Amino acid sequence: MMAVAALRARHLVLLSIRRGPKQSINAARSEAKRDLLAIGVIFHSGLLACVASRGYPIFELLAISWLTAAIAMSATTVLHHAGHGRFSRKAWLNAALTHLATPVGYHVQFWGLKHRIHHAVTASYPSDGYTSASLLLRLHPAAPYRSWHKYQAYYIWFGYSIYWLVDQLAQVRFLLTGSIPYSDRTCILRRWLLGWFYEKMATLTVLLPYILVGGRTILVALLVSGIAGSLIAGAIVGVGHINEGLEYPSTGQEMKNWQARVVAATASFSVDSHLVGWLTGGMTMHAAHHLKPIATRRELRQLHEDLRCDKTLSTLGVKPVEFATLGSALRGHVRVLKLWGRCGNA
Repeated sequence: MMAVAALRARHLVLLSIRRGPKQSINAARSEAKRDLLAIGVIFHSGLLACVASRGYPIFELLAISWLTAAIAMSATTVLHHAGHGRFSRKAWLNAALTHLATPVGYHVQFWGLKHRIHHAVTASYPSDGYTSASLLLRLHPAAPYRSWHKYQAYYIWFGYSIYWLVDQLAQVRFLLTGSIPYSDRTCILRRWLLGWFYEKMATLTVLLPYILVGGRTILVALLVSGIAGSLIAGAIVGVGHINEGLEYPSTGQEMKNWQARVVAATASFSVDSHLVGWLTGGMTMHAAHHLKPIATRRELRQLHEDLRCDKTLSTLGVKPVEFATLGSALRGHVRVLKLWGRCGNA
């Protein structure tokens, strides 16, 4: 039953991405390209600032902070847009634009595949990859308990900070097996290996001039800002599916209403803040994004407002979970991690 529901949900998600009113799709593409340009400027100006500030510790710190913000926004916005095909219908162009603006070493096509599966089986254990990614963390109430999970609210931040490395390892595993865990999707390895190689070469080509000029300074700046940026992006995304007030149906107990299931398992924060919405790539309206991945932030804000007073959801006993600020969402995130870290209390 779960596999059928997942397949149906995935089909709905793909339709929402590839089809829809032409005007809406054009607006989404325009917004995505504006984001790409702005974040690309921030990223490359950060690299230039790192080169120019060599020998001046205070300015080096400021430059790395600027680059950290760019990398966090790259993960939550640029990569996210590319994974949903918002820059172009052509997969290679989405990848190329991502590496040109923010060359961080992504494998855009692989990430997009994983992310679409996440949309199809949102917060379902073990099908949604993050729920079963590691025995070190218990990220779903249906996941098995281990004694060390009682400390996970403290060490998960280290996990968020090395997400880039974890994703690189996942890429290698995918290239070796041609499949994603708990997914029936299999791929032709030769094609994906070539795509991976071209994407890595694109990243290296764009970064090489900075590395030749800045040397170790650039490498250190990328390492430090990469860790910090990954931590920020991981926290922003993590609060969306691991938080207080959310419902997590067990295997074989999926809600028949796919929209209700997604809303029940997804939290939003700072919905009314346009600035935070832009800084996080629309992740403030996380539930609305899951229902309409191609939507602009303006459309997401309207959809979220509609969800607040949706009678069908009310009849099913479901209402959107939202937090006033990112800080309150993070506090709820920590409390749930602690709860799931206690045996028998999740």
